[in-house]
Amino acid sequence: MVGNYEIVALISGILGMYARYNFIQVFRENKQENSKFEIMAFGLFYLVSNTVYFIFDIPIVNLMVQIFFLASIGLLMGFKLKKALLATSIIIVIIVAIESVVVFLTGYVSGSAFIEAEYQSVIGIVAVNMTTLLASKVFNNYKNVRKNNGLPMNYWIAVFVFPIMSLLLLIVIFGFSSENKTIVIASTMMILTMNFITFWLYDRLIWQYEKKLDEVVMEHMNISYKKQLEIMRASILNTKSFQHDIKRHVISIDTLLKEDRNDDLRDYINEMKANIENSNTVSNTGNVIIDSIINFEVNHSGVNPDDISLKAVDIPIKIAIRDYDLTIVLSNIISNALTAIKKVENGKAEIYFNYKKGILLIWVENDFYGELIVENDKMCTTYEDKENHGYGIENVKRAIKKYDGKLNMEYINNKFKADIVMYEKT
Repeated sequence: MVGNYEIVALISGILGMYARYNFIQVFRENKQENSKFEIMAFGLFYLVSNTVYFIFDIPIVNLMVQIFFLASIGLLMGFKLKKALLATSIIIVIIVAIESVVVFLTGYVSGSAFIEAEYQSVIGIVAVNMTTLLASKVFNNYKNVRKNNGLPMNYWIAVFVFPIMSLLLLIVIFGFSSENKTIVIASTMMILTMNFITFWLYDRLIWQYEKKLDEVVMEHMNISYKKQLEIMRASILNTKSFQHDIKRHVISIDTLLKEDRNDDLRDYINEMKANIENSNTVSNTGNVIIDSIINFEVNHSGVNPDDISLKAVDIPIKIAIRDYDLTIVLSNIISNALTAIKKVENGKAEIYFNYKKGILLIWVENDFYGELIVENDKMCTTYEDKENHGYGIENVKRAIKKYDGKLNMEYINNKFKADIVMYEKT
């Protein structure tokens, strides 16, 4: 006969499975849409683990099932074997620790992991799954904070408190209605459903935030690419125009030389140079993303290109660093430098790129007169609208960290310096 414990275990087990899904997502590099095979795998995981649990109820057997499915799902998600085993080990340790504490607090002491457990605490099984889900959200939130995508603290506190209050409510309900199966089952289903929806909404908020951030960066990239194409088109037209008239220019120069008109010759050559060079072009490294971002930022800032010194050494056409991440790094660092020199009389900025054996070095120095605010080892914004500014440097750090790189910033003698090292990823 199926009792309260079995029914509640099946219902709360859905939360437990969602917790395992959240845990394994922590080890995923980039958040992706779940494939139908992954969804089917978790569904099979739920069915098999519960079947084995109710038939055998032997801790070591249940543990083997958990290890097998978590490792298999990790491989299905594209993890390498070593990473899949590492993720599985960490998740299993956390789950076992939670289960051990909860079952002990609910009055169960097991003699051996190799014999039938006979654990029948309704509130205990609910507490195990809800606590496991809460732990998975803590780990997920830690990952989001590292990526600078975490929600504000008040949202997180609400998500944290809700399952705890739900668990206390279930304890009260079970205490007064433990003999009424209908009330126990209905209460459990409603409360666990509310918890599931709450956590799902939290995940959706994070997803929407990440999507918005991606859209902003992609829009910036598209605008900079468009601007770079305009610059390249103008440069090509100037070059073709010059080539068309090259014969006439040579004749004019030859005439000025023969007549020893050096001043006129110098002016003529300078005028030719001005027509050949595009005043809007600051960067011509040959790397489209670097050139487009720098040229866009310079033109967008209104800074005189003559106030910017750029040097690039051995920059390849393609670097094994995502355009998305390079855009975040360059757009923020260059924009900050240009904004600073606009506030300084005769302000100058120097930008230096160097590439060697898979290592990209970026060095930016600019004049800066003002006050830097540092709180908790973080540089804070000087904008009045602090809600919408001040995240640039943190985003830069996050992007650089993906490539095992480093960012060093210092302010000495009215000069602000930023040194960046990024290692290519194949």
